[in-house]
Amino acid sequence: MRDGKNYRISGEKLWISNATIADISILVAKTGEQEFTMFVVDREEHGFTTAEIPKLGLNGWSLGHIVLEDVVVPEENIIGGLGGGLRESMKGFERSRCFVSTLALGIAQSSFDECLKYLKERQFWHASSHEAGNRNEIRPGVFRPDRSAGDVRPGGEIKAKPHNL
Repeated sequence: MRDGKNYRISGEKLWISNATIADISILVAKTGEQEFTMFVVDREEHGFTTAEIPKLGLNGWSLGHIVLEDVVVPEENIIGGLGGGLRESMKGFERSRCFVSTLALGIAQSSFDECLKYLKERQFWHASSHEAGNRNEIRPGVFRPDRSAGDVRPGGEIKAKPHNL
């Protein structure tokens, strides 16, 4: 809500990356009936609170909850102009998708490596996978995260080709 040359913002948001460790937050608030504006908010200067959200995985990556209660933010803290919040958010999503895809690729590679390690070490019928013969070999055509990343074409089409281990 506009308050002279300032905006008074109240609300909360869950699932914010690095919420509990960030001193500055960039947020989008509704400033009109169909208008959203992006603001820079300083924890110390404007006073907002956060809480960590516990999770099962990716514990090296902070995830939190942010709460704003009548936080007064000057109009100088607007990014992208009044009503430009949605446009600026979309620019951020474009960049973050690249980061998220590399994270997924790393997880897939780690999973593949662990599966391959297990396959080579496991014992059954008193023989290792290697000693058991062809029935347990990994055959060409298996998904390899490190080699398959370049096989995705624009639009999500996958260029299929077998890979040799």
